[in-house]
Amino acid sequence: MAELNRRKAVTFVHPSVPFCCRNIFPEVIPMIAEVPADTTRTVTNMLFKGVFRRYPDIRWIFCHAGGFLPMVATRISYYGREEMKVQAPQGVEAELARLHYDLGGTVSKPAIAALLALVPARQVLMGSDFPYVPLSDTTEGLAAFEGMGLGLTPADMAAIRRGNALRLMPGLGAS
Repeated sequence: MAELNRRKAVTFVHPSVPFCCRNIFPEVIPMIAEVPADTTRTVTNMLFKGVFRRYPDIRWIFCHAGGFLPMVATRISYYGREEMKVQAPQGVEAELARLHYDLGGTVSKPAIAALLALVPARQVLMGSDFPYVPLSDTTEGLAAFEGMGLGLTPADMAAIRRGNALRLMPGLGAS
């Protein structure tokens, strides 16, 4: 982590399905509940361990609109009150709003509305989740956002589609 911080690295984190949780619901494929849960567990663990506080120059990107994070951010603040005074002195929501989130496999109005209630549009990136979700599903879903009343301006949409990624990785603009 120290080396990633020194380099001001952009670090993409994609969830997996932990061995403990692969058969909790044998009838339900893990992509439905366990993949977003793994993202939520990962970010929550990093928050409680002070990773974001100790390594503030790492620019993190988490998948799938942050999993369940938008729904549990307040619970983390409330139930982790004492720990968060040290690990997130500006507050849990402020800490989570510094992170970046992609939209791979998560282009639904409720998911995006929840994410945008937690973070500004400048922290949201286009994501595909290919090969699990066809790229066309993501691009078509993203195009539909403009008429959904999510409060996204044309500038926000352009930033989500490309601008936010270029801000994080300016070298991509050359290609």
